[in-house]
Amino acid sequence: SHICVKMPRKAKSEEKIVQKVEAVAKTPEEQFETLLNDLNNKNVKIQKETLSKLMNLLKEISTKRCQKENLIMNDELFAKIVKSLVYSSNLNEELLEFFGEEFVAQNDDVKYYLFVNLRRICVEKMKERKKKGIKEDDEVEFSAKIYSFLKNMETSDEIDKFFIGEPTLSKEYLENIKDFDSDDDVPDLDDAEDKKRKRKLAKIEEENYKNQEKLMKKLNGTKEPRKEPKKVVSEMTLKKSKGEKPIKEKLSSPIHHKKVAQSCWLNFLKLNMSLSQYKEILLNLERDVIPSLVSPAFLSDFLVDSFDQGGVISMLSLSGLLVLMTKYNLDYPDYYQKLYQLLTIESFSTKYKSRFFKLLDISLSSKYIPGYVAASFAKKLGRLSLTAPPHGVTLCLVLIYNLILRNPSLKVLIDREPKGKEQIDLSVLLSSYFLVINSTGEANSVDWNEGRERSK
Repeated sequence: SHICVKMPRKAKSEEKIVQKVEAVAKTPEEQFETLLNDLNNKNVKIQKETLSKLMNLLKEISTKRCQKENLIMNDELFAKIVKSLVYSSNLNEELLEFFGEEFVAQNDDVKYYLFVNLRRICVEKMKERKKKGIKEDDEVEFSAKIYSFLKNMETSDEIDKFFIGEPTLSKEYLENIKDFDSDDDVPDLDDAEDKKRKRKLAKIEEENYKNQEKLMKKLNGTKEPRKEPKKVVSEMTLKKSKGEKPIKEKLSSPIHHKKVAQSCWLNFLKLNMSLSQYKEILLNLERDVIPSLVSPAFLSDFLVDSFDQGGVISMLSLSGLLVLMTKYNLDYPDYYQKLYQLLTIESFSTKYKSRFFKLLDISLSSKYIPGYVAASFAKKLGRLSLTAPPHGVTLCLVLIYNLILRNPSLKVLIDREPKGKEQIDLSVLLSSYFLVINSTGEANSVDWNEGRERSK
């Protein structure tokens, strides 16, 4: 007789993955390429285990490739993981939540490279749109996948968590790190258009110096000393540091993390998206997106275009636009004119009416609003209160009261004394009152007719 001992077995999904990898691949690189296809598996458990295995292989390969004092993630392999997730037909919320909690939220370098690769994918999609042309529905579905990654990603002011290993910083970078904290010294985005613009500005500045020197020489024969521009730590100076790579400084700088996040968001917002996603982005823009950017003023074009559309989209864009105007000195002369147009009877029945009227009150609370602007809003609110629903009447009265408190000159609208000792013509008031009653359709009611006969 033989004694059979049952050994504990691994989960079926994990066992299949291990068998597949051991049978086909030997090196970590081969294992990595073999496992990529399993990210498109319909089984969520297999997807999670595959993703964990891929990230561990990524760490192993990156560690072997780099020296101990110069640990940097292998961006080429990580880009394959991100592309496989984005273009997967079986991408689901559970897998995204697992990826976000286990790897993105806990590691700043993973978050950095995820922003970089999502931006690349968005740029590639826009180039593909220009060359081949993409159906709008396909692009809407694609942008929804990108947004599923971005909506839970926030940049941090402290960069101290690394998946591969904490990079060492050069002495030159540490001495000049303060230069990155000011808004004026923030490097430009790594876009081709920004680099061209920077080169053009440098040429114009050089020509201005030469023309100034020639002019001074002709006038008095003297040459004005040339003013050298302020030295700022840039990628070029970082590259000159011996034994150090600029990417290490980028990974350790909160400014560079926000810079990459900004470039990713700006490219993403150029894609076509569904109306529901558009509304969600505008709703969460002030809380989730603006704090993650190094220069939120770059969102002005997107917000102004949204504000000009009218309707619910304009109401939702009001919050972000107001933040840019009050905190980042955005100049938008037509703001109050557009806001006046938004104030209609339909605004009392929208889903976001409480948000809209709160922002309206904030917008009208400025001390620098001209008196005629405040008066025009007070008059329109008064007219709307005649036909608004009961809760809308209360909102109108509160806003009018606040306007009068902030602008005492508006009291003349409600408490105007007649010039001299002229009598007020009651017939004029009654005729205007009858016009209002007739316009509301109450003139034909029984009670009104009976009351009118009694008065006669």
